[in-house]
Amino acid sequence: MGKAFMDNQAIKEAKGDFIIWCDSDDYFTHNGIKKLFESWDSADGTVKDEAFGVIGLCDDNLDITMNTFNYDLSKGVCFNDLFQLHGYEGDHCLLIKTSVMKNHFFPEVDLVIPEDVVYTKIGNSKIILCESTVLHKEYMSKNHLCFTGQCNYPRGRAHRLAIIKKNLNQYGSCIYPSELVTKKIFHFLYNGNYISKKHSYLISFFRFCIHGDIIFHKALNIWPYKLNRLVSYSAYTLSLILSYIDSIKGRVDKTHLIFDKSVHKYSLDIMMIKH
Repeated sequence: MGKAFMDNQAIKEAKGDFIIWCDSDDYFTHNGIKKLFESWDSADGTVKDEAFGVIGLCDDNLDITMNTFNYDLSKGVCFNDLFQLHGYEGDHCLLIKTSVMKNHFFPEVDLVIPEDVVYTKIGNSKIILCESTVLHKEYMSKNHLCFTGQCNYPRGRAHRLAIIKKNLNQYGSCIYPSELVTKKIFHFLYNGNYISKKHSYLISFFRFCIHGDIIFHKALNIWPYKLNRLVSYSAYTLSLILSYIDSIKGRVDKTHLIFDKSVHKYSLDIMMIKH
C-alpha cells in the first residue's frame, strides 16, 4: 500500500505524546532522541503551547545537510518561516505532538508522497529548535528513497506540488523551487525570460499529473487556484512535450499503478473478511 498508508496506520495506533520518524536509511545519533526531549523540556511554557514539536539537525554521508539554524534557540520559530525566510534548507529530524499528527494524515495517492505536504500545513505553528545533530542520513544507500533523476511516484509528486502551493502561497517567490522541469529546457526558458518561476512550477505539476495518469480536467481540480485558460493550456502543452521526452528516455516509473492494484486487492480482502 505504500509509505503514506503505513505512516497513517502508525499514527492511528500511536499512544504516546510524540511521534518521530526514522527511515530505513537513517540512524539516530548517540542520545539523539534524548537531546530532542531536552530541547522540548527546556523551552518556555508559552512556546510549548504554540509549538507542534521539535526540529533537530542532521548530518549525512555526503556532507550536504546544514549544521546550524542561525537563529535564537530560546524563542522558537514558525516552521515555514525557518525554511522560507531564514535560509534553512535540507533534511532535518522532527519530533511532533501525536495529537497534531492525528489531525493531519498523509494523502494516500501513490506508494510515496513527500512528507512536506503535511509539515508545511502544520508549519504555520512554531517549532522548537534543537541545535544538536540527532540523526544521520545515508544518501544513495541501498534502502534510500530518491526523488531525483527518475520521474518516480508521479501521482504523489503531482499532489505534493498542488498542496505545497496552497500551504506556502503567502511566501510568494519564496515558494519551494524544487521539482522543476528538465534542467536544460528550464534554463533556456526561465533565464531567457520566456516563462516565470511560477509557470515552471505549474509545468512541473502538469508533467507529474501526466505521468501519474491524472487527466487534464482532474488536474485543474487538484490545483488549488483557478487558472487562466490560456496559461493552463500553454503550460499543459509544454508539459506534454516534456513528458514525452521523459518517456522516450525511460525516466518514468508509474508506481501509482502498483498502488492502485494494492488498494483494489486490499478492498477485496476487506470485503471477503466482512462476508
